[in-house]
Amino acid sequence: MSDDTVDHPRWYTAHPSGVECIELTETMDFNPGNALKYVWRHGKKGGIEDLLKALWYVRREIAFRKRDHEGLGELGNLSRVMAHEPNPTVSLIFWHLVAGDHLRGEAGVDQFREAERLIEGLIHETEPTTR
Repeated sequence: MSDDTVDHPRWYTAHPSGVECIELTETMDFNPGNALKYVWRHGKKGGIEDLLKALWYVRREIAFRKRDHEGLGELGNLSRVMAHEPNPTVSLIFWHLVAGDHLRGEAGVDQFREAERLIEGLIHETEPTTR
């Protein structure tokens, strides 16, 4: 088991099945995937707080599925977020992530690669400098 809290944290890799949590959640929609993640790790990391978070995501997904959802609200929200985001790089990252999520095949991969490049640039910009 790894002690790496970013790449493969033990609370996601220690299941007796040998399956890592992300192998299931990356195939799921956001809310159910987060609910699964919090239930998965509750005994090793967050306890009752993780179960409460899982419940919150399940309830949010139920409400989402009950609404008349045509997808236009998402683009309107994205436009509003991008217009109010003070950091233009962050605004572009949002755009590429949403575009990548909607496009399939290499076109979607290209969007995620651009988001990856921009995020790496942000990391580099925010790393502490040594004097």
